[in-house]
Amino acid sequence: MKRLKISLVLLTLVCAGIAYAIPMDQVPNPKSSAGLWVQDQAQILGPAYIQLINNVAEQLHDKAGVEMALVTVDNLDGESVENYANTLFNRYGVGEAGKDNGILILIARDDRKTRIEVGYGLEAVINDAKAGRILDQTAIPWFHDNQFGRGLYETSKALAVEISGAIGSTLSVTDPATWPEQPTVTFEKAPLRKGVVVLVIMLVSILFGIPTILLLLWYGLRYALQKSPEKKLLAVSPNDSVEAAFLFMGPIVAGMIGYDQGNLWVGLIGAPIPIFFWWLVRKFRVRLAKPLLDAGVKLPKEEIEKRRKKLHSSSHGGGSRSSFGGGSSGGGGASRSF
Repeated sequence: MKRLKISLVLLTLVCAGIAYAIPMDQVPNPKSSAGLWVQDQAQILGPAYIQLINNVAEQLHDKAGVEMALVTVDNLDGESVENYANTLFNRYGVGEAGKDNGILILIARDDRKTRIEVGYGLEAVINDAKAGRILDQTAIPWFHDNQFGRGLYETSKALAVEISGAIGSTLSVTDPATWPEQPTVTFEKAPLRKGVVVLVIMLVSILFGIPTILLLLWYGLRYALQKSPEKKLLAVSPNDSVEAAFLFMGPIVAGMIGYDQGNLWVGLIGAPIPIFFWWLVRKFRVRLAKPLLDAGVKLPKEEIEKRRKKLHSSSHGGGSRSSFGGGSSGGGGASRSF
């Protein structure tokens, strides 16, 4: 009972942790929600830097016809920075339709990752190497000092100047006489990457699956060696493939739920549950069969097999499936950790 209470407490904490992850589809579109090019969901910029960056993006749009969006988020919700940026890029529809001349700057505060996502139409101007170089020179040095407003402003300015120069336009971007104060940034623990969760799912499945199969084979051998038909009620038949599949797939299903939620503990806590229920079913079978053995009852083989099948039917169960979708890439770009 004590272990059960501990497990329930852990599961409650896991569910509470999941609730704080911000899905990609809940990050507002800055143009449709506020008429701006900047979405500071992580609150690391402040009004002054938002205005400075928005002015740069506005000039780039007016003089070069290029759309540049900047988004800050708390964390990547367990996704890779590349996938997160691509998904936002396509959901927002950055760039003119048919020209794909959009660019997205993304920063994930708690994951300490940033990316420049480039539309197909701008790849000739901002290739992957150039995007990475701009991040290294204008963003990362400032990010190391937690000066996110200054770093993102310098990055957006460098991109705007590079793009406008390539198409023959000139921007009049003037730095402020006094730099705005950087808001205090509080970091929180970021969710686990789903790649890590997948690896743990595989390890957990192997950890529980292989011993389970070996255990079933051992019980099957016991079943084959039993001379008394009554004692066969206490052993697991080697033909119980459904039960074996349930025990083996249980940890995988639990792990996939953890993968979907982006939380490692869901998979770890859920993996042993099928083993626990199998143990309860076996204890139930043993308890029902014990009076027969104690009384020395000799039942016909047909009756023994009938009862065994009836008891085994209680252990068969099913699972659920989750479907996963994908999205197309917005183009090239570069990512950095800081």
